[in-house]
Formats: sequence, C-alpha cells, structure tokens
Amino acid sequence: MDRIKNFREKWSNYEELLVYLNKNYFGEEGSVNAQDKQKHWMICYRQDVSYSGIDTNNYIESWHNTLKRHFFRDKQQRRVDTVIYILAVMAVPHFQQKCLRSAVNVGRMNPAQKNELRLTKVALEHMRTRLTRGYRGEYIIQSSDTTLTVESFIQIGTMYDVKVDFSKSHTGHIISCTCEYFRSHTTCCKHIALVQLELRPMKFYREEQWNYETHFRLNALGYVEEVQPIDDEDDAVLNEFNHIMQRIVDLEALRDRTAPLPHKEKLIELSQQFIALYEPALRVQPGEDLSNKRRRQGF
Repeated sequence: MDRIKNFREKWSNYEELLVYLNKNYFGEEGSVNAQDKQKHWMICYRQDVSYSGIDTNNYIESWHNTLKRHFFRDKQQRRVDTVIYILAVMAVPHFQQKCLRSAVNVGRMNPAQKNELRLTKVALEHMRTRLTRGYRGEYIIQSSDTTLTVESFIQIGTMYDVKVDFSKSHTGHIISCTCEYFRSHTTCCKHIALVQLELRPMKFYREEQWNYETHFRLNALGYVEEVQPIDDEDDAVLNEFNHIMQRIVDLEALRDRTAPLPHKEKLIELSQQFIALYEPALRVQPGEDLSNKRRRQGF
C-alpha cells in the first residue's frame, strides 16, 4: 500500500493517468473496495495459489485465437445453435485429446513438461559433476517419513525440504519444495528433479494435477465404455510395468543423440522377447485390436 501511495505522490501531476489506474487497478484512495480490485493483479495476494508461474492471460488469448480462427474460421456472426454444436462436437473433443496426449506423453510436450525435462538435465549434470570431483556421499537425506532434504546446487550447506505424500499411493508423490523457485512457480524445480532421478518412480504432482491424472479416463473421448476393475495383484504388476516403461522414456529423453546407442543388439533381442511373451497373452477390450489403426471417433 505504501508503494501505491508513493506512486500517487510522485505522479500527482498526471491526473488522467491516476484516474485510469484508480479505476482499473488501484481503486479509489480510501475506498473499502480498493483491496478487492488490487487482488485481481497483485502477486502478493496469490502466494498460496497454485498457478504454475502463470502471471499473464497469454493462454486465454491463445485459446480465443484457436477458437476464432480454427473452429469458427474467422466468421463473425453465427447462430447460437451452431456455436453450441462447434463447441460441443469439435472444440471440447479437440482439447480433451490434447490433455490425453499430454497425460500419456504422446506428441509435443507442454511448457511444464519441457521445463521439467530441462531441470532434469540440470540435476543429472550436477550429479555427474560432483561425481567427477570425487563426491561419494548421498544426494538426498530423509529427514522424516514425509520429508527429504536436498542440498542447494550452488550454495554448499544450504538445504531444502522436499515434501512427499504417501496417502494416495504406495510409491508416494512429491508435492512441494521449500526453495525460492518452487515458491514462485509451484512447478518442478532442480531439487524435485534430483529426487525424481534418485527415487524413481516417485514423481511430482500438484494437488489438482494428481486429481486429474488419477481420475482421467479414456471414456471421456468415447474410446472405452467402462473401466473394468483389476485385481490387486495385477494392479501391482501393472504399476511396476508402468514405472519401468516410464524409466525407459525418461532415459531416452536424456540420451545424447550424437553418441552411439549402447547394446543395440541386446536391446532389440530383449524387446522382441517381451513382445513374444506379452502379446499372445494380452486380452483385448471388445471392439479393439492390436493394429495401428485408431478407432473412428463418431464425428
């Protein structure tokens, strides 16, 4: 509030500017509703809100651009029933598919995934650098049942706490870090990336992201009519299988493309053995097959 007061005093000669700012951002001086207006744009009011470091409306503008140019094809006047049809039949399935592809790591990465990959490379390079300098200690210290302590990459002796939640899965998932980067962006930081490298298959999820990942089903796109329950034993096996596959995907993402791929013949042989073992015993859902063709979506 002191900064707004000082700003008004400094630019008191520019009456039109102050009128505009008071109307749209500051609120009238001494008004009881001034704070409500300031909450819409001041970052100090969003410290406990998970917004993934997004401080602009760029994504909304991008959505509007896609809606107007791609779906409405720049036509200004449309009937209400036409607008509803386009939104329900074309726009919503389009973005559902984008969410699904992002969830299963197919196609282009979203900004959060790109950032996590970049920080994973930073964490991996940090571990390699310390190893070449003779470090043989631990990178992670378990402070409590739900807290892991990671040393700062830059300031030796500075420690950060990475919080883990075991209430939703037996492997646990990372929910926060005490470093400044996480407090500002509420996204994956270097210390979380290091924990993910050391303690696979533990992953970072914000609360709303965890709810999305665990509740999202393919029948949202009309591919599967119902989800069949899985036995506990099968569920555990599938979880372990998914963790192994995710580890392979992560390693491939970090691989230096200029270096030769090690053990190529052995990798191909093991892959062929896996397919020969898994595919004949796979029970396929009704209406599906093992071909590369995607089912028709009905619109």
